[in-house]
Amino acid sequence: MTGNYTSPVAIPQGERIAVYFVDMGFQQKIMKGQGRLGLAVTDIFNTQKSGFRTSDTNFEFSRIFKIDTRAVMLTFGYTFKSTFKENLMENRFKNE
Repeated sequence: MTGNYTSPVAIPQGERIAVYFVDMGFQQKIMKGQGRLGLAVTDIFNTQKSGFRTSDTNFEFSRIFKIDTRAVMLTFGYTFKSTFKENLMENRFKNE
């Protein structure tokens, strides 16, 4: 689970609004550890938006826009066996 928050930022005549969202993902090993199946959801609370508010003595202007940020992703990964990689991970090299 990942959360992101960017505070409001001052600009010459106002501020950019705060941006915040939460992503979540899960991964499970399958196929005797050779494969991985993953599921990730971005912006699970559908809160990510951006925009700004500006004002002066003669006007006030606010622009906030929201694009489609929520997505569901299904991933699959497979690791091919390699004796070099296994030796590297287990530190089984000879000191010669």
